Amino acid sequence: MKHINTLSLLLLILSCKPEKEQIPADVLPKDKMVEILVNVHLVEGSIALQRLTGVQLDLLASKKYDSLFMAEKVPVTNFRSSYDYYLDHPKDLDDIYQEVVNQLSTLQGKYSGAHKPRPFSPDSLIVKPPHPNK
Repeated sequence: MKHINTLSLLLLILSCKPEKEQIPADVLPKDKMVEILVNVHLVEGSIALQRLTGVQLDLLASKKYDSLFMAEKVPVTNFRSSYDYYLDHPKDLDDIYQEVVNQLSTLQGKYSGAHKPRPFSPDSLIVKPPHPNK
């Protein structure tokens, strides 16, 4: 009898395991959120490089974000509501941002390697004498 009670209690505990919550249909999937957020961060970086202020900054930002969401074929309102959903689900948002950071790091490595300065060479300091006919 004692074993039956223990077994019943164990089955009850295991059956109470919460089911994984389904993401609502109007919420963008994680991979699409990653794609958009990577581009959002790239837009933010390009805006920061412009060193604009005030109205000029606002106009540039608006233009770049409009272009971004048109290219992604996602309405801004859908992105915002999806972002709000993920804010209420921190584990999912953490997964999304982990991938965003990975992709941005990959891009940084790819492009920073392409712009490495050439190694120093003493020959680069040699000044050629002017042409004798001048």
